[in-house]
Amino acid sequence: MLKATKVDGVYDKDPAKFEDAKRLERLTYQDAVANDDIKVMDKAALGLALEQTMPVIVLNPMQPDNILRAVHGEQVGSYIS
Repeated sequence: MLKATKVDGVYDKDPAKFEDAKRLERLTYQDAVANDDIKVMDKAALGLALEQTMPVIVLNPMQPDNILRAVHGEQVGSYIS
């Protein structure tokens, strides 16, 4: 599943508020749900993705070719599995 957002992935804290926020390339569903600082998407939606073992790629669709690159399996944004 692709999750389009205005930032280029999942961060350990809000990058709009914290200059030292670090982008996470890969994380587990449990990490995304358990960490309250990670607000990538609705926790229930992440739970459904987990139940269906459906990985989630969080990316910025406004960056050129990001969606195409993600579909082709290239590392784009953050990968939740």
